[in-house]
Amino acid sequence: MDARKYLGIPFQDKGCGFEGCDCYGLVRLVYREELGIELPCLGDSYSTAYARGEVNNTVQHVSAADWNMDVLGGPYKLFDVLVFRRGVDDAHVGLWIAPGWMLHIMEGVDSCRERYDGIRWGRMLHRAIRHMESQ
Repeated sequence: MDARKYLGIPFQDKGCGFEGCDCYGLVRLVYREELGIELPCLGDSYSTAYARGEVNNTVQHVSAADWNMDVLGGPYKLFDVLVFRRGVDDAHVGLWIAPGWMLHIMEGVDSCRERYDGIRWGRMLHRAIRHMESQ
């Protein structure tokens, strides 16, 4: 996968396309474009991308789905979904793209490549999931 194709996408709450995405929408976009896998739309399960309690419930639901397996601790593979805790809630996701690097997006920051094992995100990595069809 050439991650550059997904860099610079603007943040859009509940978005899932090149015109704008939230963090889960970016995961959906990459899975659709690169793997031909249509992940479920979850926009109706949270009011905004930063309603942490609602996003936490949504992430818990997706993580428990039978099409996922937990791979926390690695080794990670391209397209693994990294789940980050903010406070007590699972409230952010990014895609593993290379050792130490993820593709993600946040409000106020266009989609970018960023280290997931550094000061900003390293202690917040809570879960990593792999779609059974992405292996």
